[in-house]
Amino acid sequence: MIVLVINLVSLLHAPLSYSKAILLSSILNITSRRIDRKSEIDENNQRQLLLADNQHNNRLGQLDREHSHRLEQQQQTSNLRKEELSQQHNNRLVEQTQMSWLRCREIAVTKYLDAQLQERGHILRKQERETEHLYRLEEMELSHEFQIYRDSLIRSLSHEHSQELESLRSSYQVQVNAINRYLQKTEENSPFREPTSATIEKIRSRYIVNKKPLVLISPFWSDKLKDRDNLEGGFQNFRAAILSTWNKVPWVNDVVRCDGYLRPLIYTDMDVDDIASALGDLPVILVYGMIQGGEEVHPAIAIWNILPEQKGNYFHLNIDSFSIPVNQSGSKVESTNPVNQSESKGESANPINQSVSKVEFANSVGHYLTTIIGILSDVYQLSLTGKRPDLKQYAPNDPEKLKFLASEFNYYYDLISYQQPLQEHFFRLDQAIMLYECGLVNEANNQVKSAYESWYYQKTQNSRLLEIVNSEVISLLTEFADNNDYQFVKKLIEFYRFTDNRQQTEQLLQLLDNLQPPKQYKPIARFQR
Repeated sequence: MIVLVINLVSLLHAPLSYSKAILLSSILNITSRRIDRKSEIDENNQRQLLLADNQHNNRLGQLDREHSHRLEQQQQTSNLRKEELSQQHNNRLVEQTQMSWLRCREIAVTKYLDAQLQERGHILRKQERETEHLYRLEEMELSHEFQIYRDSLIRSLSHEHSQELESLRSSYQVQVNAINRYLQKTEENSPFREPTSATIEKIRSRYIVNKKPLVLISPFWSDKLKDRDNLEGGFQNFRAAILSTWNKVPWVNDVVRCDGYLRPLIYTDMDVDDIASALGDLPVILVYGMIQGGEEVHPAIAIWNILPEQKGNYFHLNIDSFSIPVNQSGSKVESTNPVNQSESKGESANPINQSVSKVEFANSVGHYLTTIIGILSDVYQLSLTGKRPDLKQYAPNDPEKLKFLASEFNYYYDLISYQQPLQEHFFRLDQAIMLYECGLVNEANNQVKSAYESWYYQKTQNSRLLEIVNSEVISLLTEFADNNDYQFVKKLIEFYRFTDNRQQTEQLLQLLDNLQPPKQYKPIARFQR
């Protein structure tokens, strides 16, 4: 222990190196551990300490020798480096001196060559500028001449262009003025009260909403009044009479009234042509008229797309004219018969043979026109949907007129039967009911026979049906009728009930009980559009 302390003290007084510091640290650690374990120190440990001390001393000696060797080596290396640096410094001085001399010589030669080059370049640039100046003068002269020529050409073309443009502008202005005058004149002479395009759009929208024939009502005009007075309206235009009658009759539900869209059609055919060309794709009944000399009323009706196969062409109906009562106070006066008693396509004369006031006279004219409108509507519905017309409402107390109307409707029943041969037997039964209503019993029975023949031909492809009695008809129906004829049998029952033929009705009811109506499939609601 004392030896270690002495060694430690000697180490503390000796110069401190890295290895000594490490050794000192290890010794201190050993010492501290030995102090802590004084009770456990034995002789073996002391020998180990002595051995460690000897090893330590050996290492210290070795470290001292290595340190001395490294110091000598570093000193030799430093001396060699100094000699090398000195030699390099001397070499650089010599090299710099040589480079400086060469640079000075190069600068002198370069300066001499640059002076010669600048002098030569100055001469060449002077010659070049002189040549360029000459070329520039020639170019300016040519450019000036070209500019003069171009300006003169541009002025000439501009003058010609301005003259041509002015000519075109004047001609276009003349055409534009002509077109404007034409459009203005067309709008002024338009049969529509409001701008033409807006009025046509309104009328078309009404047809799109209702899908019914349109009745365009134009006020009547008088040849004794000025155009402005005709436009102001009054008794002479018969609008109030037509409208009041319209609201009283039941047969105008299948048409759409369009009143107030037209002015009085003073120019007649030209106005009708304009209206028909604008609304040529719609079913239209155009009502208009004139008052001649304040004494005669000439109503007129033009139609298009109403009658079957009319194909957009319009024509005028030949209808009656009326004499105006003479007394202006509104008292009862005797009126003359209609001027024209001609009748065409179901339009019959409407004479006024009793004493009437002017209001009653106007209402009678309005009733006459609405009657014609109702008949035309029935013709349209018959040709479009097969709906049977109710002719008794037009002349309930005039059998001759009913017979005349029924005979006129026979043509349209023949036409739709030709167009739809598979439904002919239904159409013939409807025709028979219509004829029976109008008092044409024999004609009605003939149509029932035609219905039987059509049905029999569809069943047997035999066009000959012999004269048979009613009982044989029932036997034929019993033999050939099936469930698909359920509606036909019902139609027969309707006819015989209408004619009060109880025997035939009962037999057909028994036959109907043996038939079943065909199923009518309805689409599911969610698949309906």
